[in-house]
Amino acid sequence: MEKPTFQQRLKDVGLFLWNHETKEFLGRGGRSWVEIGIFYFVFYGCLTGFFIATIAVFYETIDQDSPRLQGDSSLLRGNPGMGYLPMPIIESTLIRVTNDPDDIQAYENSTKEQLQDYRNPDALDSVNCSGIDKPRVDGDKPCQFSFSELTQECNENNNYGFSSGQPCVLLKLNKIFGWTPNPWSVDEVQTVSRIPESIKSKYTPDLIWVDCHGENPADKDNLGTVDDIEYFPRQGFPVAFYPYRKQKDYRAPLVFVKFNNVTKHVGIMIECVAFDRNIELDKTEKQGSVHFELMVDVYEQIMSAAKKQQQQQSRAQEAEIGLFYLVYYACLTGFFAATIAVFYETIDADNPRLQGTSSLLKANPGMGFKPMPDIDTTLVHSKINGEHQKLYIENIKKVLDTYQNQNFKNEDCSHVKTPRVKEDTACEFNYTALTSQCNEANAFGMAENKPCVLLKLNKIYGWVPEVWSKEEAATAGLPEQIKKNYTDDRIWIDCHGENPADWDNLGDEDDIQYFPQQGFPLAFFPYKKQMNYRSPLVFVKFNKVTPHVGIMVECKALAKNIEVDRTEKEGSVHFELLVDN
Repeated sequence: MEKPTFQQRLKDVGLFLWNHETKEFLGRGGRSWVEIGIFYFVFYGCLTGFFIATIAVFYETIDQDSPRLQGDSSLLRGNPGMGYLPMPIIESTLIRVTNDPDDIQAYENSTKEQLQDYRNPDALDSVNCSGIDKPRVDGDKPCQFSFSELTQECNENNNYGFSSGQPCVLLKLNKIFGWTPNPWSVDEVQTVSRIPESIKSKYTPDLIWVDCHGENPADKDNLGTVDDIEYFPRQGFPVAFYPYRKQKDYRAPLVFVKFNNVTKHVGIMIECVAFDRNIELDKTEKQGSVHFELMVDVYEQIMSAAKKQQQQQSRAQEAEIGLFYLVYYACLTGFFAATIAVFYETIDADNPRLQGTSSLLKANPGMGFKPMPDIDTTLVHSKINGEHQKLYIENIKKVLDTYQNQNFKNEDCSHVKTPRVKEDTACEFNYTALTSQCNEANAFGMAENKPCVLLKLNKIYGWVPEVWSKEEAATAGLPEQIKKNYTDDRIWIDCHGENPADWDNLGDEDDIQYFPQQGFPLAFFPYKKQMNYRSPLVFVKFNKVTPHVGIMVECKALAKNIEVDRTEKEGSVHFELLVDN
């Protein structure tokens, strides 16, 4: 079938928009458009009517003056919490008082915003409750709150105490519909253990009393005495303002707490608690109390004449002090330099002081593996993905680059079968044999679903491997596959699944290959900081891995003086293998 041209496609689009022969617009005639229009008009009309009816029924069930759930049935459970201001940064509970005008302004604005609705109490439809000492359960009008008494010591003129280092913190009890306080009598309060003695001595039942204090003994000391903390207009919330029943012009009572004698430059944890029979204290649920931190970092800007006189030193005195410290620190520097020089004289530049079992490594090498592009995971995840493969390739290449680009010639040790204890030169490593089957061209095996893992034994200065003789190997508890091929010229490596299912998913022993050989040649040991030394490497190639299954693999280094300890990661390495190609 011939493919339509661009002009034919434009013509078809034009016919779809308007077909002058059939008089159809967008594929429909006039009658069809009228029918479908009537159908959708009726359909959405019925849908809208049903929605309106549902909303109307819902609103009929709602009481406009009181919530359906109250008391213990509500989310607040009839137990009010407490809030505080200023709090210009909602994520932080630290109030830090400084001389910075911007900081002072931020705290002032945060407090002013809350007080805005309280400034003109006479304009509100409220009553004077100053003589009422119990909750107004039947009161229809709210109590009038005295803004002037609240701000007599904490106001805009003194920046709410922040400019003088005596900060004012505004407290407010959360509104809960219908909640009624139940204060103790004067006699009853004397037996309530959680109420401080400072309140008991002046207690009256017309308030929900508030007490602010340091959370720990050190915090209490840094806040000063009880008399150093003032409350305005009184030390609590008048009970006459309760219960809240959505009265018009209702304003919840507020309390300013002024901290007059705070230890400067110290962070203080403060807790303010409200006391009433119907208030349960729960720090976890933030009920009945509020927590914040206070730090006063202001510096005296007006100094007394005596202080000024003490701080005005002559230039001669300043020069003497400067000369003293110059000589003092010069001697201190000389002593330090001499100490370092003596210390370096005791250090052997070529040999560590602690070796063998005296060293931190305890003469028991661990083993590492690559690829490991993410240090937080030991999963080797082989899959065909350009970016994924690139990460793995780059991770292995970082190790191999120091072996491939050699501008030096080390000694050929291919004929050496034992550790070169007395030699000072490094052995040449066979990079070509290492990368014969695992190289960048095949994405180190990932392109063939046969991932290669690079193994390396950690360097320990002076450590000399001890291996079994051929006769000893037969009874040494080595894997049978190693016993068959055993030679005493290397530290043998054995990689296997950790569990029976992992063994099965790795295939047979012959399905795991090692390059250039199954172990680390003894001739590369001991490491003695030889010039151009390169540790021997082994590529382990897994040729027959069950795909889409996570396999736990363990590779062990086998020698007489290598103890395998998984907890300390010595003598073995663990990783997970997953082939998802």
